[in-house]
Amino acid sequence: MIIEKNIRIVTTNGTFDGILSGVAIDHIQLTVGEAHYHIRIPHIVYFVGKP
Repeated sequence: MIIEKNIRIVTTNGTFDGILSGVAIDHIQLTVGEAHYHIRIPHIVYFVGKP
């Protein structure tokens, strides 16, 4: 499971590096610093876990 771990998300609008905070049926929540982003699954091109 990669919840609460560093991850890089590449979307149709750009790249985000942060902590995967949650997963729902239609989106994920990514925490970048103090900001929380809800990214819809159809907008994700790919993701990679970061060490």
